[in-house]
Amino acid sequence: MKLRYLGMAALAVWVMGSMACFAKDVPQSGDDTTYALPPADTAAIQNLIGKYSLYWDSGDLRFAGLFTDDAVVDMSVKVLHGRSGAKAFHDERMASFKANGIQTRHLMTSLVIDGRSATEADVNVYAEVFRTSRNTDASSLMPPVHYQGVAVKDAKGHWRFSQWSARPDHPFPADTPATVTK
Repeated sequence: MKLRYLGMAALAVWVMGSMACFAKDVPQSGDDTTYALPPADTAAIQNLIGKYSLYWDSGDLRFAGLFTDDAVVDMSVKVLHGRSGAKAFHDERMASFKANGIQTRHLMTSLVIDGRSATEADVNVYAEVFRTSRNTDASSLMPPVHYQGVAVKDAKGHWRFSQWSARPDHPFPADTPATVTK
């Protein structure tokens, strides 16, 4: 009797798994315009967003690797082209931050990932950005930012940004140390 139930359970698991293989173009709940990305791909794109924040804030040289070789990155003050453009901009900003004793922290919220296909997804996320002066230990909240982009999955299964834009609610102040007290 137990074997029969185990066999039926195994069959049910197999059928469900098989159905998932055929559900490539099934829309996400309540939305008939998006592709249902597998959970592992959604998690990988969420991780890409986390790496963007962490690598920028820490000055990590791996920042440029988050973009494709032909990416278009609009940082609201400058449009960058390709991974090399992202690297040059990152290096420039980090040098300015270091010279002015500035540390940033990105808090990403309201993340929405809409699949276009098995290898492409639209990404929208808001950010609250804090800027701290290492010289005065003062911190300030920067204007909220709406990031939008397209993430693509390469042949090795890595997700990267092919398009990325940063739209602050109003312009960021110049790179001067934060003036808000603790």
